[in-house]
Order: sequence, then structure tokens, then C-alpha cells
Amino acid sequence: KGWEEAWTEYVNDWEPNAYYKNYIPLSTLNDQIIVLTSEEQKKRPYPDDVFISCYFNFRSEDSYPNPINYEDFETESIFHFTSDFYPCTVLSRGDLNDYIVKLKNEFVILNFPRKAIMFTNTEYSSDQFVPDMFRHEMEIP
Repeated sequence: KGWEEAWTEYVNDWEPNAYYKNYIPLSTLNDQIIVLTSEEQKKRPYPDDVFISCYFNFRSEDSYPNPINYEDFETESIFHFTSDFYPCTVLSRGDLNDYIVKLKNEFVILNFPRKAIMFTNTEYSSDQFVPDMFRHEMEIP
């Protein structure tokens, strides 16, 4: 079967499975202005297939107090090193751009900006792992 024929058949036969019932794309979560605190999440939990990550560039030459004041250490010059994202818990929220977070490594960070908080898929839960998705080899003439 050619790709187009297989795609048409897939679209005509497709029905949403249980996965899609409560599916929220990461982009939707990441576009939200407010991140819920751990207390708020008890009443309004995020989906099971995501967790919250916080960006903080720990530099090996620095010594860190606990708690850390984000403004004292982070230059915000680079937000693209995924190794600098750590699973975290949002403890409290001040204004719309001011959080207190606790990293998985037990550091508490004050004055943490919203732009440094990102929702991340748990292992094997991104769109590419959704069951019953369209899969077909590409044919190159």
C-alpha cells in the first residue's frame, strides 16, 4: 500500500483511544502564565505523563547557599542546555513571575521566574509513543 492510501484508510478508521481522553499537549501547559503550586495540584493535578522542570545553571566553581536567591546566581543568558533542567516542585507563587521552587537535588530557589519553568514528558509518554498512531514507511522514488 502506498503512503497516501494508508493515510486515508487510517483517517477514515481512526477513533480516539483512552489516551486522548485527558490529553493536554506540552505546548499548552508551557504557554500557561501561571504554574500551580504543589498544594494547588492536590485539587487540580497536572496529567500523569508530565512533570515540572526548572532551569538553573549550577556552575561547578560556585558554592551555593540553601536557599538560593535566583537573582544572585542566574544570568539567564542561556536557556537551551537541557542538562540544566531539573525536576522540581513549585512550593509557592508570588506575583506572576516569582516562584519558590525546590529542585530534586533538595536546593530551594527563591525569586524563580516563570520563564525558567517548563513542563516535560515523563519517559515514553511523548506523542511518538502514543498507541495506535499512524506509522508507515516513506517511499522515495
